[in-house]
Amino acid sequence: MFNRLISQALHRQIVETLANNHHFQRFAASTQHKVEALAKRRMELQDQISDKSLDTLSKNSNRMGLFVQAYVSEIQQALRSFLGRR
Repeated sequence: MFNRLISQALHRQIVETLANNHHFQRFAASTQHKVEALAKRRMELQDQISDKSLDTLSKNSNRMGLFVQAYVSEIQQALRSFLGRR
């Protein structure tokens, strides 16, 4: 219990000291701006990647369809061959 009171008092003192420190306030503000800029850039990159992925998917959808058809055909032939040999 005593340790908890000491910890809370120390925490309060540290917070008040930092809140009144001009250098810390400037550091906190610049850090906030950097984090906001990074978050904005991340969203822009995420949108770009999403758009590119959709473009690539639409361009390759015909190829994917052909691949699936060929794959199904190969599986069917293999099954017929396997079942025919039994």
